[in-house]
Formats: sequence, structure tokens, C-alpha cells
Amino acid sequence: MEVKLSLLIAVALAVFLSFCAEESTCKADVENAKCSIAKDGTATLSNLNLPSNARLIEAKISPCEVTGRLWSCQEIGWKVKNCEILSEKQPFKVKCPIESGAWSVRFKILKPQACPDPVNPSIKWDCEEIVRIYQNI
Repeated sequence: MEVKLSLLIAVALAVFLSFCAEESTCKADVENAKCSIAKDGTATLSNLNLPSNARLIEAKISPCEVTGRLWSCQEIGWKVKNCEILSEKQPFKVKCPIESGAWSVRFKILKPQACPDPVNPSIKWDCEEIVRIYQNI
């Protein structure tokens, strides 16, 4: 009876851990941002504090290696690929060439006339903001 109970507990634990391993949460490098990367390569980014006229001008995906909580993502080289922009306004949405594994998507967002000039802060210039999202799928 004890062996059966131990076996049952081991099987239940293995099933639980496999479900935990399948769970995938997206993290953004900007506070309060919401994001996701689906298995088909569709990545979304929303809830950013940006001007209403901000628009997405570029998105690139790169593979990452994960060691514990440390993510190492290669953002240069042949492994980095362009993503197709599906929505250039918030919520930003792109379609990326993806396989399973750990990924980072870099969103380059243009903020027209949103950045103050360093010499004269009353003058505003166009500027870009980079937001990265990370997910293991």
C-alpha cells in the first residue's frame, strides 16, 4: 500500500510540474506594461504610458538563453529577425518568425514631439523608445 501511495504521489507531482513548466508568462522591461508572445509568433504590447500619436516603427525578435532568473538575449547577428507589424498603434501587435524556446521582442516606438531638447526643455523633438518583452514558449 505504501509503494502505491508513493507512486501515486510521484505521478501527481510529475503532472503538476509539467503543467508548471508549460505555463508561460510574458515580462516587459517597462512597469505596468502588458504583453504576450503566442506560439504562432504573434506578440502584443499594451498599457504603455505613451502619447496618443505614438506608433510602432520596428520590431525584432531574438532568441534568449535562460539560466535561473537571468536572461541573456542576443540582439545582433543572424539569429535576430524582423517581425511584421500588424498594429502600429497601441495595443502594438506584430507577427514574428518563432520556434519554441525563450525569446525577446524589441519594439521600437516613435513618440512624435515627445522629448524635450536638452538645452531648451520647452522645445520638444521626436524621439524613440525601446520596449523589450521576454517570454519562454
